[in-house]
Amino acid sequence: MRVRFGPSGLPDLGELQEGLRALHGLGFDACEFDFVKEFWIDKEEASRCRGLVAQLDIAVRAHAPFYGVLSQDDPKKAVMAVAMMHHTANLIHLMHGDGITVHPGFYMGRSRSQVMAAVKKRSRELEERLEGNGIDDVIVGVENMGNRAEFGGRFEDILEICETSPILFPMIDWGHVQATGDGCLRGKEDYLALLCKVEEKLGREGLAKTRHQFSEVEFSGGAERRHLGYGRGNMRLEALLDALHDTGLSQSIIISECPSMDDHIAMLRIVRGRSIQGT
Repeated sequence: MRVRFGPSGLPDLGELQEGLRALHGLGFDACEFDFVKEFWIDKEEASRCRGLVAQLDIAVRAHAPFYGVLSQDDPKKAVMAVAMMHHTANLIHLMHGDGITVHPGFYMGRSRSQVMAAVKKRSRELEERLEGNGIDDVIVGVENMGNRAEFGGRFEDILEICETSPILFPMIDWGHVQATGDGCLRGKEDYLALLCKVEEKLGREGLAKTRHQFSEVEFSGGAERRHLGYGRGNMRLEALLDALHDTGLSQSIIISECPSMDDHIAMLRIVRGRSIQGT
């Protein structure tokens, strides 16, 4: 099984292409850009990177702005939210990247059924915009939240969202799973149980298009408090890698959300070590 691995963010070298080359030089073959606060590249720059992305064989993803969430129901804000998700997807499409990550949203005083109704509407609107612009090669990953009291804090929320739309797939933030589950991830079997649940609900394609974020976290009361450096918590990347191997998938993508490049590199060594061992 091939596991593509890389960090959330790029080395600050001023230019996108230089950042991609730097990551490749360190041995990474995946990354996720951070557009949560602003779009810091335009369509022209994304297009210029397309050849380099193919040359380096790096799986490129982007995190949509925090404002662009699926649960928005205010008419004007909903238009803006869908536009932000669409623009993020278009930038990745122009780069011939892998996909984008979006947040499900918030309750904001609404019932779960009301929030889910809004999510279904925004999902249809996003699907229509992507289809209308010929963007059919971008995987839209819906991230589970790090507080179980929030909408999306239960992984069942993410599965239900993805069941409603053919363009949505889970982006499993395993640190969030650990936080909302009060330390539920203890070994390979715990990771595998959640992956099997994805396949049960979304089928083999759904599992194959599921992406992963990994970081150790400090948590309490069913909520994430902060990210920790790798090895400072009780999660182990080896357990996730072994679980992914047991699914029989040919490849997968893991994005590190640990705090430092040293953490990313330490985790990369584990991923490559597992590859050499054939797992």
